[in-house]
Amino acid sequence: MEQLPRRSIRRALYERLRLVILLVRCTTKVSIMAKVWQVQEAKAHFSEFLAASVAEGPQIVTKRGVQAAVLVPIDEWRRLKEAARPSLKDVLLAPDARTDALTPVREAHRLRSAPALE
Repeated sequence: MEQLPRRSIRRALYERLRLVILLVRCTTKVSIMAKVWQVQEAKAHFSEFLAASVAEGPQIVTKRGVQAAVLVPIDEWRRLKEAARPSLKDVLLAPDARTDALTPVREAHRLRSAPALE
């Protein structure tokens, strides 16, 4: 059985957060039917933009026709943030090394010659 490559807890958290962001992007495109705002429109009508986010859910902002950001209500943000954080049980039972984040990176040092003993 192959061992998984070692990676730090920080790297694992980053990867999980990326997955949550991808999940948010997919759900905003497919199931939520969020309104799409251009940057200029969002800036000019920010209070309306914020109210729509609170009332209707995530709002997508485009910059030059390309989706650039999503405004989500704070409750949903907290839920997604908490879902991205592994529990202590998950960390302790993970097959990856748990001490990578605790061990400092070793730098390459020059080897010294051993002193001559007489």
